[in-house]
Amino acid sequence: MTLNVTVDRVGYHSPESGWVVLRCSLTEDPTEELTCVGNLPDPHVEGLILTVSGEWGYHQTFGRQFQFQQATVSRPTTLDGVRRYLANAIGGLGEHTARNIVEVLGERTIPVLDAGDPRPLTAIPGVGKVRAQSIIDQWAVGEENRQTQVNLMSLGLTPNLCARICAHYEQKGVDPWTVISANPFLLTEVWGVGFKTADTIARKLGFSMTDPRRVKAGIIHTLQQARDGEGHCYLPQGEVMGRVATLTGLLETQIGDLLAQDEAERPDEEVVSRGGELGWCDAFVLDYEGTDEFEGPRYYLPGSWADEVEVAERLRELLLVAPPPHSHLHEDALQARFETEVGFRLTDEQLGAVCALRSACGLAVLTGSPGVGKTAIVRALLIDAEHVGMSVRLAAPTGRAAKRMEELTGHEGTTIHRLLKWIEGGFVYDERNPLNVDLVVVDEASMLDIRLMRALVSAIQPGLTRLVLVGDADQLPSVGPGNVLRDVIASGLVTTCKLTQIMRQAEGSGIIVDSHRINRGEMPSLDWKDCTFVEADETAWAQEVIKSLVMNAKLETQVLTPQRTGDLGTRELNKLLQEAVNPARVGKGEFATGAGDRQRVFRAGDRVMQTKNDYNKMVFNGEVGYISVVDVKLKEIVVQFPDMTARYGTGDLWEIEHAFACTIHKAQGSQMEQVVVVAHNSMAYMLSRCLLYTGVSRAEKSVIVVGQKKAVEHSVRNNKIVRRYTRLKERMQDDEH
Repeated sequence: MTLNVTVDRVGYHSPESGWVVLRCSLTEDPTEELTCVGNLPDPHVEGLILTVSGEWGYHQTFGRQFQFQQATVSRPTTLDGVRRYLANAIGGLGEHTARNIVEVLGERTIPVLDAGDPRPLTAIPGVGKVRAQSIIDQWAVGEENRQTQVNLMSLGLTPNLCARICAHYEQKGVDPWTVISANPFLLTEVWGVGFKTADTIARKLGFSMTDPRRVKAGIIHTLQQARDGEGHCYLPQGEVMGRVATLTGLLETQIGDLLAQDEAERPDEEVVSRGGELGWCDAFVLDYEGTDEFEGPRYYLPGSWADEVEVAERLRELLLVAPPPHSHLHEDALQARFETEVGFRLTDEQLGAVCALRSACGLAVLTGSPGVGKTAIVRALLIDAEHVGMSVRLAAPTGRAAKRMEELTGHEGTTIHRLLKWIEGGFVYDERNPLNVDLVVVDEASMLDIRLMRALVSAIQPGLTRLVLVGDADQLPSVGPGNVLRDVIASGLVTTCKLTQIMRQAEGSGIIVDSHRINRGEMPSLDWKDCTFVEADETAWAQEVIKSLVMNAKLETQVLTPQRTGDLGTRELNKLLQEAVNPARVGKGEFATGAGDRQRVFRAGDRVMQTKNDYNKMVFNGEVGYISVVDVKLKEIVVQFPDMTARYGTGDLWEIEHAFACTIHKAQGSQMEQVVVVAHNSMAYMLSRCLLYTGVSRAEKSVIVVGQKKAVEHSVRNNKIVRRYTRLKERMQDDEH
């Protein structure tokens, strides 16, 4: 059944689900009033005409209702409808000004708004030039987006996701519904839209399961998941076909046939071959270079392929640079100046590393476990650079790591993003405008993913700037794609100084000693003043222990756990710890988003973490801050990060998550005063030597492992390295590619 109704009042609207209760009247007979319920993305529909399709139902409390599944929005046809719509839909307008507009312009109101000229509005009392332009702009955006969002919601999407989709295609300058109705699988390019969502929409729009575009979308989704969730730069053909078959419900032979069909039907200019080594389509790259144990080509997303190739080329160029001709400090003089400025002498191993690094070509690596003196060597390099007049920049992937580097060396540190100076559209410093500095030292280089590494090396001009990477290659690899530090070392082409001797100053540290034991595959004692263990067999008891440790901590404490799900995962622990250390109270601003087990409460004082790079805010993945302001009415928060603040609204709250507890992987590269590490058999499939080693070595002053000794033993024994599909090492070794 289809009805044409005029919306008299919005009785209720849920911003999370889009559920609305509308008090309406039939357009044909305004005296006939009714209640309509259903989903709409935009609650500002008062005064508008809706064509709703659905059926009548009965609510025990509220009586007879028209339950609509689809709704088409039309403009108001009466002056009263225009007034009500303007008062509710145009931000900051209000009832009084809306009435003035309608009274002055009368029947010309909608034509004036459609014309896009703000000048007639300036004749309205209380409407100046700025306000008039704002009214015109909001009217235009509302007209463009409203029906698209209604169409999308009718396909089962949430209001927030509808808004994100519209914003994505607005930036591209195309109409969202035109794109989606022609090829809904393109939705997978929108952040937060996976293959299953796009596939569901496609089925509702009548697309076939064997549409070649569906297969290509499945491949793209598979490669995106492999890149973002597992850190792969590519996947072998066999793995792609197996995963896509599971995803789409098609046979692997069907997938191959559909891809061949799509390639045959595509114009020749869309299929490019480069010496038989590369096959291109508009969505992914087939790489046939070199040989390995896999049959068939490697499947890359175009960006990942370009990142890997560019990084390898730039690193090979740096390796061709001759050692610098500077007159470095003699070893004895360097040792004397170091002892005077720092207060202790370099070991023979450390001094040898300094000499090797300063005389290396354009690229060198310093690696080693905690407590072996990597920072001491960086300080020695800074002393030597000052002597010869070299300019030096210190950088790290995260703000926290950069700040710690600055504190330990006394030399200014910065994030790589700020070193390269991001502006809208890209970095200021790149291959066309390289950094003007003699030496760049990057700490916590194990955190470098292939995309950030490309940005960095693109801004380093061989022969002008030298690059030294400092990091622990035995830690977990980067959260993002690639295995940069390990691949660079494994290439065998780069001067690499690996430190093994624990410094005398660190020999009494249980954190350092037990970290080394774990890394060697030995059981840690966990029986030190600064490195202890608390047995907790039951997950409920483990939760109570963790809560008690955090609540009674005298040091800044971070809980680290292997995974997100489960009783001891980040989701449950964050809820528990939020109520324990930052409970609700009168006057403390807070609001909730989401529903059910995915509901999150954002409260003033909460610790939160950024989960993706946001170049507009200049806040990057892994940065931790505290909520300083909560605007309950607007559902906005302000987060205070170590060196900046950022505002979040309903459209981008998904970028942050609570960080009372975080995964060990997310903590990689950071140092905290006190760390509580969860090691429990309820998450045995996640436990590994590398994971435990990374977690324990995050602590500066104290680490407490909570869980089961059997889980610790299992972690130490499990030295299986999860393979990441990358070819940076091979590309560095191959001069032809």
